[in-house]
Amino acid sequence: MRWQFGERAATRSENRRALLDAGVPADQVDALLPHEHAPEAFELLAEALPAWRVWNAMQTQWRVGPAGAYGLDYAALPVVEARCDVEPDGALFEALQAMECEAVRLMAKKGE
Repeated sequence: MRWQFGERAATRSENRRALLDAGVPADQVDALLPHEHAPEAFELLAEALPAWRVWNAMQTQWRVGPAGAYGLDYAALPVVEARCDVEPDGALFEALQAMECEAVRLMAKKGE
């Protein structure tokens, strides 16, 4: 939960040390910690970089209701595009909407 307050997340070894310091038996510590997996690598084509930059910058602009996030706040899009030094165009908007649609689908699936 440290990431919620602007700090980096604790590493597996830091969490392991904290559990040991708290008195958890060593043979039980590894079972309590989630396994670390390397993030899945992907290739980003150069022409997709503007949409990726805007997508990352828009992550603070989710509209949220009682059921959770349901879409991006497009009122912020012109400001974000300007700050990212990206020219708005139809292809960028379509790419952003495709990423948004998939993110909403995954968030809904996670909440099931």
